[in-house]
Amino acid sequence: MPKALIAVLWKQLSDIYESRFTREHGESDASGVWYQALNDLSRDDLRHGLYALYRDIRFETWPPNCTQFRHLCLKRTGEGIPTVHEAFREVQAHLLSPKRTRWSHRVVKHALARTGVVFMDKAAVHQSFAVFKSVYEALCQQLAEGVLLAEVPEEALLPVRTRSKPIPNLQSLLRRA
Repeated sequence: MPKALIAVLWKQLSDIYESRFTREHGESDASGVWYQALNDLSRDDLRHGLYALYRDIRFETWPPNCTQFRHLCLKRTGEGIPTVHEAFREVQAHLLSPKRTRWSHRVVKHALARTGVVFMDKAAVHQSFAVFKSVYEALCQQLAEGVLLAEVPEEALLPVRTRSKPIPNLQSLLRRA
């Protein structure tokens, strides 16, 4: 990587964070620390790092250091992970057969298991979404930090209802009417 690319990156980070970046890291990479940390990365890696930087709430108001930025450049495991809304719709669509579903990403399956199939099936949509969102975002953050997700036990995905018995206690509800 040419050192000129670090100067371009420096300018971009200075534009994003204004004086907070230059106060913290100086007007240029005079010590060469950033160059040493990033010199084996490609232009695409740096571009991805900036893309990830804009979307990472940890760096919303304060700039990263060179090692944090390097991790942002290299972390591409988040690609292919559905948004929380897409994941929620996927879970809702497959509550009848969660064990047999081919999930779009393993984090969706984990989020359903941790939120609970029964809860997702019985709670009001706004309540189930709020809980699912919290669980899903925490799992995505863990995944971004490199935490490996353990295998989901099969019993965690047992369906609450089936096609033959679509609504639990339906007969008792009909008898009351």
